[in-house]
Amino acid sequence: MARPTRTTRHLNWRYLKSLLKQQGLSQIDLAHYIPLRPEQVSRLLRGLVRDPLGSTVERIAEFVGVIPSDLYTVDNASEALVLGENRSTYQTGRVIAVSKIANATESFPPPAPATSTPEGHGPYGAVTRPIADRAAFGVLILGDSMEPAYPAGTRVVASPACGVRDGRVHYIRDNTGKSYVRKIQTNGESYLLLPLNPTHLARRVSFNETAEIALVIAADLPE
Repeated sequence: MARPTRTTRHLNWRYLKSLLKQQGLSQIDLAHYIPLRPEQVSRLLRGLVRDPLGSTVERIAEFVGVIPSDLYTVDNASEALVLGENRSTYQTGRVIAVSKIANATESFPPPAPATSTPEGHGPYGAVTRPIADRAAFGVLILGDSMEPAYPAGTRVVASPACGVRDGRVHYIRDNTGKSYVRKIQTNGESYLLLPLNPTHLARRVSFNETAEIALVIAADLPE
């Protein structure tokens, strides 16, 4: 059996600068939130720090409303394709079928699934990622509850193997079949599902009502 290929990754400082600009945020704002000295943030945003501490990247991701893996770029690739875990191994060129939907409402009915799809693709397309978890699956996000990070039409990859992480974005399906992609907080015997768009309300799903939950580890934004 061939050994998995390890991939060299580094902070995608150009993407981070564009996120700050899009949201009207300054380097000083970011420095206060992490917290870091302004000159340290300046070095990050000039590409002079290729591999900052994972805890720093977590704080940056929270500040700009994305998942940490989206802030990395991979050598010879356009964006982050990794789990964000030190123990991860990576496999290149894997096609992950997008066969689930989330955030569907009457205002945003699900699109008709494709009647014929390429091999390995799901009815809503596919995402290609080097992901270690063989049980990872693809989800199409509908509606605007996760803007600005994940607008309608975003395809995300969710990994059951990564477990539940407070403060991170997850795919969650309850016992009635309703599915969401939300940032979660564990609260007593339930999950609090938090949208990124402040015009939407938070939801609560008890552990007993949760049929499926998986950490979102990568995203493809709509073109």
